[in-house]
Amino acid sequence: MIRTLGAAADDVTVVRPRLRLRPRLILKNAGGGTREVQLTELDVTIGRATTCDVVLTNAEVSRLHARIIARGEDHVLVPIGARRNTYVNGELTLEERLLRHGDMIRLAAEEFVYADAEQSPAAARQAPTERTGRSRGFALASAAIVALAALVGVLVVRMSRTPEVPEKPVPIPAPPPARVPAPAVAPVPEAKVNDDVRPPGPPARPDTSDRLAKLLYQGDIAFVENRYTTPPDESALYFYREALKLDPQNARARSQVALIIDRYLEWAERALAGNDRARARLFADKAAYAHEEVGDVGNGADIERRLDLLSRRVGSFTKK
Repeated sequence: MIRTLGAAADDVTVVRPRLRLRPRLILKNAGGGTREVQLTELDVTIGRATTCDVVLTNAEVSRLHARIIARGEDHVLVPIGARRNTYVNGELTLEERLLRHGDMIRLAAEEFVYADAEQSPAAARQAPTERTGRSRGFALASAAIVALAALVGVLVVRMSRTPEVPEKPVPIPAPPPARVPAPAVAPVPEAKVNDDVRPPGPPARPDTSDRLAKLLYQGDIAFVENRYTTPPDESALYFYREALKLDPQNARARSQVALIIDRYLEWAERALAGNDRARARLFADKAAYAHEEVGDVGNGADIERRLDLLSRRVGSFTKK
């Protein structure tokens, strides 16, 4: 409890304790949406086995693929499976790795994002406060006023019953002249103060590092939801591109854009192998668009070679 300075003894401000949020994993559902798994245990197992805390159905995932272990306020990812297909932010991870807010974890083809509770938007909201005792204070004050009024009334009645008659009339003194103009002068200082009020300035620009972290996090969420290039202002490519404007050498954004281009090329090549030229052209067009937007990521020569082969097979495609 926090007692307000200068308040009545029973006027108390009670602050509700902030609910402690749990770090969580944001996973992609089979239907395309996302779901959250809170890391409530000190040791969370991930794999295909039904005994795991997080069960994945992908055949390329080991029965016990990895663990996420709590160490104080932090969490670390520990690869367990023999397969070398555990990645964090596009980097192959063979040993335990400390997780940070927004880290993109990939086990084979399964992808999810680690979200730290302390940096969650919900964690920044303070629990509401309550003012208690205020009603009681008002009630006591009201009762005191009523009692005082009653006492004054009794005195007035008694005085009216036994009036004193002076021998000579007592003249009523005239009111002091100085008090007459007082009401007209009172508003003048306040009006002068109000004239000096200036509108507040524009809000301060958020720190670049905070903006960068937010863009990377939004990009990872869009990536997990397969929003690679659409919608234009809510896609993974958009968020990573904006992040690269702040930090052109950001390894995480660069590796994720390279992965987007590679996936579109792979899908185009598979569609072409299945004689689906329309889908092959669509995916090749998206790969070319991402490559044109952020051209210096991945193996540029290999990307150009694959795009050239696809254009020969499916015809020219539009580079947006």
